[in-house]
Amino acid sequence: MSGPKLMHITNDPKVIERINNRLNTIGKQNYFSIQIQSINTDIQNEISWVENYVTETINKTVIQQDKTEYLHNSLLNIQNNYLAKLNSLLLSKAIIDENSSAEINNIIVSIIKELPRVKRELMRDILDKIDLIKKNLQKEEYEKQLKIQKEKINEYNNEESAAENRSKTIRTKIYDSIAYNDDVKNDVENDNLSSEEQVLLNTIREGVSELKKMDILTHEDEKYIKMILEDLDNIDNEEKYSVSARKNILVSMATYYNILEKNISNSLSDAILNDAKKKQMSVQYQFLCDYLEIEPQKNIDNIKEDKLENIINDLTSKASDKAYRMYVEDTIGNIMKEYGYDSVASYNVGEDKKNTRIVFSNNDINICSSVSKDAVMIQVVGIGEDQPTKEEIHKQVEQQGALCSLYPQIKEKMEENNIHIINEDCAPISEDSVMNISISKMPSKRKKKSYNTGFGRNADTSRGFYEQYGRKVMHIDS
Repeated sequence: MSGPKLMHITNDPKVIERINNRLNTIGKQNYFSIQIQSINTDIQNEISWVENYVTETINKTVIQQDKTEYLHNSLLNIQNNYLAKLNSLLLSKAIIDENSSAEINNIIVSIIKELPRVKRELMRDILDKIDLIKKNLQKEEYEKQLKIQKEKINEYNNEESAAENRSKTIRTKIYDSIAYNDDVKNDVENDNLSSEEQVLLNTIREGVSELKKMDILTHEDEKYIKMILEDLDNIDNEEKYSVSARKNILVSMATYYNILEKNISNSLSDAILNDAKKKQMSVQYQFLCDYLEIEPQKNIDNIKEDKLENIINDLTSKASDKAYRMYVEDTIGNIMKEYGYDSVASYNVGEDKKNTRIVFSNNDINICSSVSKDAVMIQVVGIGEDQPTKEEIHKQVEQQGALCSLYPQIKEKMEENNIHIINEDCAPISEDSVMNISISKMPSKRKKKSYNTGFGRNADTSRGFYEQYGRKVMHIDS
């Protein structure tokens, strides 16, 4: 009995479970791959913001020339500490397999909440460092001038020929000059906002301009934005407000701005968590459509979750059937390769293209394997576009006999790979089963499908969460 061999097979539960787990895992990987890319984009934007802010501050801060390098190095050290902190927040896709969906979502929102805190602390540390350096410089300069004046006083005191009243007059003038010089210094320093305060002011001005465009603002957020915008108008009015008043306005603005950023990060975190289930379902739906090579519905975002879940369950069942068929195909291919047969053609057949025909050859014998989700047929064939000649018919009949010894080994290997044969139909050697198969117009191998990992066919996977919700940039202009 070495004509065509038809084997009816059953799906092994363990294989099906493994396939379904893999299908669900791919959906999870696709969804969280884009989520991780989004949060990493936000982190990278924050890194750029830190670098730009520190560079701007360094370039604008005026300080004693011999202390410039010290100032720059001090600020760069602060910058590097915060860059290291931000880089440590960058996520790897390895966390997808290591954590549940809920755990990954919590990791992402914790980073969203951390970003404004990093920004707030950086600005505080930068301003505190500059203030400390300037105060130390003022102290050093004061002590230097005081020492010079004391030396002058001592010089005059040591002059025995000098009159006592002259010595008193000189002391008075010298001490007055010390106080006067210090007052002049303070007047120059305080006649306007400092350069680092101007950088902070510009940062708030540009930041609130970006934040007010976001579509997740609460009524409270809008109140803070209004107060900041009013303060921006006031702080620009140098004629109406003194320098001291403008400095107080800046402190107030910075406080409002920090609260605003914190509130928005909380709202953004809530939005990410609330949208997580629907978006993950949308990604799974997109993946299944791509896998099954069917066109997705255009209104998928408007479908209710329960209905979408039913659609996904139906598509998952079809995808599972396809994946099992592909498992059988690959198993047959590996078995035939083990016995010296290489695949020379593989293509889908049938109206629904759900069955596959694979042609193997070892130069002497050509064997065709036809695979569906519940059956496998193996038979000797010829390769050509014309009907077989008498010589070819005779040759194929002889080759059918050669298949007889190979067939039991093929069945054994299939069982070893959890493809269980429930019954079989083996036709006898016959010229009636002789046939040629044309493969000249067929692809040499089954097409491998690559799958989109975005939320849609044209998804922009480069946008961070802040940009997705309306914020265009997260850095100041240099």
